Amino acid sequence: MGLTADADSPFIKQCKECMPDHIQGLGQLCKNDKPCLYEERPLGQDQCSSCPNGTYYYENPLLRNENDISTWLTDRCVDCPAGTYADASDMTAIRQCFNCAPGTYQNENGSSDCKECGSGSFQTEFGASTCDDCAVGGYCDAVDVFNGGFKPCPSGTFNDKTGSNSIDACELCPRGTFSIEVGANSNNNNNSKIT
Repeated sequence: MGLTADADSPFIKQCKECMPDHIQGLGQLCKNDKPCLYEERPLGQDQCSSCPNGTYYYENPLLRNENDISTWLTDRCVDCPAGTYADASDMTAIRQCFNCAPGTYQNENGSSDCKECGSGSFQTEFGASTCDDCAVGGYCDAVDVFNGGFKPCPSGTFNDKTGSNSIDACELCPRGTFSIEVGANSNNNNNSKIT
């Protein structure tokens, strides 16, 4: 709590909460001209604190007015949106969170890290909230390159499932059929009969 004084009196009239992000010493007036630096002081707290994991410091001017409590409601520490992260133990994110790198994603708000794309999926973009499944007709053996490093099934085989990660997903054409096509995505492509 900060202290406030009547303008016409040198005596303290009442204890009153300082504006958010501002602090005061014990028995001193609020220092509204000196906000916490890259930290926040939520209402009801008496110290500034760093933004927690999964949030960034909203540096844009928040015009707080000591006499208008509605201007006190916006937090300085804001949740990271999906596709981004902030790890406060590493460094404070200022103005925005850090984008997830290719090969990773984050599908939740307020996260401190990114998730690895699973086997058979990939992501080539920064700041993604999902990974893409590998296409039918082949398999993907990389999580962070274009098309997941897609490799088409060799001729004589097919793969009709998404999300495959090895050549083992390429099945042999049924007995009595063949295909000269690479990347076949169904055994219907193998309809040429051996005569």
